[in-house]
Amino acid sequence: MLKEQHAAVDGIRVKIYPEGSVYSVPRDLTEELAQIFLREKWAKEIQKNTKTKNPAVRKSLSSAPENKSA
Repeated sequence: MLKEQHAAVDGIRVKIYPEGSVYSVPRDLTEELAQIFLREKWAKEIQKNTKTKNPAVRKSLSSAPENKSA
């Protein structure tokens, strides 16, 4: 996903598709929804042979809070 989008695969339940996420058709998205994402340039297609280290959502994490106990 190139841009976060909200969409309903089943036409009822809305799901958030975060930027940077990788989805598989038809496992995660319908062909129709994938085509909409591609047409609107909200996503780009990745070749089947492309290997990703972690296809799960990648979120930047802020640093942990400072430990003030002593």
